[in-house]
Amino acid sequence: MSALAIVEAAATIMGVVCVWLFIRQHIGAWPAAMGSAVLFGVVFADAGLYANMGLQGFYVALAFYGWHQWRRGGPQQEGVAVTRIALRQSFVLGAIVLVAAAVIVAILAAATRGAIPTVDAVIAFVSDNRARALDALATAMSLAGTWMQAKKILENWLLWIVTDAILAGVFLSQGLYFTTALYLLYLGMAVQGYRAWRRDLD
Repeated sequence: MSALAIVEAAATIMGVVCVWLFIRQHIGAWPAAMGSAVLFGVVFADAGLYANMGLQGFYVALAFYGWHQWRRGGPQQEGVAVTRIALRQSFVLGAIVLVAAAVIVAILAAATRGAIPTVDAVIAFVSDNRARALDALATAMSLAGTWMQAKKILENWLLWIVTDAILAGVFLSQGLYFTTALYLLYLGMAVQGYRAWRRDLD
């Protein structure tokens, strides 16, 4: 087994532990998320999935934020409780995700081609590897999902179900089989997480 495969396997195991802790609303999920993000950053850099590589840095920052929210967030600074997202907030968050995905594609196109991205350059960038557009969209969705998780918004799990399905396809197309298996497992765990958190509202 190559060194990269070992790193991918370790990230996979830590990622499963992380989501398992999230389902149980255990604060230890956040340190596990940090460790998993660092390891996956190495894997994605090697695979050329630069949006997801950069995403891992944001995951680390959001993990610190989530850790604080679960410990000291809320009106009484005793941690946050599970809530539902407001309809207006969901539309705003959806718009932010789409804009963020477009910005990510433009930035990556500029970075790889060394110039200010034109529409043609962006199209060419995406056409070189069609997984890049889905990678960028899933990146933006993942950031939104992690923020929602930090706030304990129930619908974060619904967003993760869609995101995990997209990413499983992207990773399969890049030959990242451990990671593909992980995201299929994540999808199933997201369903379980939604059910578990929803019980807190019943």
